[in-house]
Amino acid sequence: MGLANEHMLWLNDTRLCTLPCIEKFTHSVGERVAKLDSEMRKVGWNLNALQDIK
Repeated sequence: MGLANEHMLWLNDTRLCTLPCIEKFTHSVGERVAKLDSEMRKVGWNLNALQDIK
């Protein structure tokens, strides 16, 4: 399964999330962004560079 599909499944899962888990949710997002950034660095990309392009 590709990263995009995994991400979409994860987004669907968050719909079940209730208010008490918002803090946990935001922490999870941070971890996923860090992991994605790490993965992109492995293939020669950098999220900061992508943001500069926009």
